[in-house]
Amino acid sequence: MVVKDGKIVYHEAKGLADVASKQAMANDQIFRIASQTKAITSTAVMMLWEEGKFMLDDPISKYIPEFANPQVLSGFRYSDTTYTTRPSAKEITIRHLLTHTSGIGYGVIDGNEQMKMIYGKAGIIDLYTTRDIKIADNIKKLAKLPLHHEPGSKYTYSEGLDVLGYLIELVSGMPFDQFLQTRIFTPLGMNQTGFYLSEAQAKVGDHSPQSQQ
Repeated sequence: MVVKDGKIVYHEAKGLADVASKQAMANDQIFRIASQTKAITSTAVMMLWEEGKFMLDDPISKYIPEFANPQVLSGFRYSDTTYTTRPSAKEITIRHLLTHTSGIGYGVIDGNEQMKMIYGKAGIIDLYTTRDIKIADNIKKLAKLPLHHEPGSKYTYSEGLDVLGYLIELVSGMPFDQFLQTRIFTPLGMNQTGFYLSEAQAKVGDHSPQSQQ
């Protein structure tokens, strides 16, 4: 797409949406946006911050008590995936979660094999799922797990924005997906954006491999 002086002067799709069926790519093709969901979540968080719902340096345990008294991983046994921890000197704040400095890990795609095993054993949902699970249940399990490091001490790509998705539910009184739909997607005309395909979207081509996240 090329835009000049606020007007679209060129917009064309290239290639195939599905190689096996030779389905051509469309200008409005639906794709997973994966971790760009984090940018939308962060926007929602800052909207609520602007409304005075919380301060960025508030400890997350103020809103999600399960995160009180965080522990940092200090030892791990591969034979049975048991581990030891030490108390963290700091609480995790909302700012830490926004900036990936909370010390929380990322399970399936974590660079630390020990954390992958700990998250897997705990049953943490990391990526796309069709399981009937509430964000609150996942985050409360996550809160019980050890951190990579002291909050604020270094950068570790994490599930911190998942935690903030639950925070949005708590302070807004709305389910996370409904908040995004009501406060961001609908006002901006983002009619094709959501966590799951609608029935109409799902019917567009039996070979369409994309869905939204």
